Amino acid sequence: MSEDLALITEHVYSVEIKRAWRALTNTEEMRIWYFPQVEDFKPIVGFEFVFADDGSPYQKSWRVTHVEDGRVLSHTWDYKFFPGSSLVTFELW
Repeated sequence: MSEDLALITEHVYSVEIKRAWRALTNTEEMRIWYFPQVEDFKPIVGFEFVFADDGSPYQKSWRVTHVEDGRVLSHTWDYKFFPGSSLVTFELW
């Protein structure tokens, strides 16, 4: 992704970093706050998210691209059968 096309947002949450990391990496917690279709996830570079097929034409095809345990998680954000690719990065500090 080109830097001139980057969208960067910053949010401050009043939770411990360990708690936020669990929300980003624990499948059950991800279903609550991120996407209920998440069936399997591991914070391992190269891991491909497993999503339930909910019948949506926007079938997700996401892959973990970067992990710094307890601090940084990046993954692609792509849809099968649609052009384009994005990168999502969570940095906890």
